[in-house]
Amino acid sequence: MKKSLIYVGLDVHKDSTVIAMATGKDRAVVVRTIPNDWPMLLKVLGELGGSQRLRVCYEAGPTGYGMARRPNNSGICCIVVAPSRIPREPGQRAKTDRRDAKKLAELLRAGLLREVKIPEEETAAMRDLERCRDDAKNAERTVRHQLDKDIEELVETWSLASLVRALQALRGVRLLTAVILVAEIGDFLRFMTPRQLMAYLGQVPGEDSSGQRRHRGRITRTGNGHARRILTEAAWNYRFRPRPSRAIRKRRESLPPEIVAIAEKAEQRLSHRYQHLVNKGKSSPKAATAVARELAGFVWAIAREVRSQVA
Repeated sequence: MKKSLIYVGLDVHKDSTVIAMATGKDRAVVVRTIPNDWPMLLKVLGELGGSQRLRVCYEAGPTGYGMARRPNNSGICCIVVAPSRIPREPGQRAKTDRRDAKKLAELLRAGLLREVKIPEEETAAMRDLERCRDDAKNAERTVRHQLDKDIEELVETWSLASLVRALQALRGVRLLTAVILVAEIGDFLRFMTPRQLMAYLGQVPGEDSSGQRRHRGRITRTGNGHARRILTEAAWNYRFRPRPSRAIRKRRESLPPEIVAIAEKAEQRLSHRYQHLVNKGKSSPKAATAVARELAGFVWAIAREVRSQVA
């Protein structure tokens, strides 16, 4: 027995896509709302039915024709609908994602929609552009992979290789992050306290005081901005629960127990610190900035410990 067709309407936005489905004479129903993500959309469409049964449409908008190309290349019939050719009910003004998606599915089933026609030469140019973008992304990944391998080989002959390996015991600090911190900061022994390192990185709050009045504002952002940004990126990893991943446990295996203890203490303290700040109403970026400042202190502690063991 031949299976009936499934008509799917998509209401597409920059950040989300509403998917509605209509079969037979039933009214269209909203299936789900997903992020605007190609693999997830194709997965959901595959779950709704085989490619031969699906008929998909969406209203032309900011996503362009590229959104229709992916399903069509996967064997799913997808058309782009001209907004001016979508029938509107008299007096309809307000737009809702769910209603628009269901309306598109019902109109597609009724055969009342007309596809946006794109000249063949323009479609070919779009395909060429898409291939060029894919080639550029693949080339970039290859170059990055090769650079990572080159850095890993060069670090083994560096006089500061032991410090680079030790810093990778910290969550959020992998090879490239550790190399940048060591190269940018240099001799950690010139900082007698962690706060001196934090000040060098511009992570301490600025102060505006006069008489009895004291006001502490945002961080100064002076000093080494590159190292400060790297630490802030690493600090975002502490928004998760303090549970070391398999990769982190492997990096810690060959390190002295004193260094591992510092890294474990950092993981516990900084994860709780981030959650505490967020629960108090601080924004996520501000919480990450505060965690990055304390992370610099743990970097300082590991550097001093490595130096003491070498001495």
